[in-house]
Amino acid sequence: MRRKNRTHEQAQIYWQGVIGQWKDSGLTAAQFIKQNRLHDSLFYVWRKRLLGAQDSDKTPAQKSHTAQPFIQVKMPPANTSGLELVLVSGNRLKISTGMNQETLAQTVSVLQEAGLC
Repeated sequence: MRRKNRTHEQAQIYWQGVIGQWKDSGLTAAQFIKQNRLHDSLFYVWRKRLLGAQDSDKTPAQKSHTAQPFIQVKMPPANTSGLELVLVSGNRLKISTGMNQETLAQTVSVLQEAGLC
């Protein structure tokens, strides 16, 4: 049957079959069109009509691997220790942000005298 003699319903049935064959083929739309010598514009128009928003050049198998939505992750609170010194011995000294400057200077002086930093 020539295309000009087809009714819209007949054309729809024809293209449903073509789109179904494409979906089963595992080929991209471009590969399927070339292999079956179809008019690409008609294929894409009918694919869009029949599949709606799923219109893409991916194979149906590729469409099943769509990206998942983002998952909100709560980050732990920022380290509030202020400063962490790693001593030569491997020990760690955590100094809070509110530490008195004189106390810090005395602590560092004692550690230097002991050869720990």
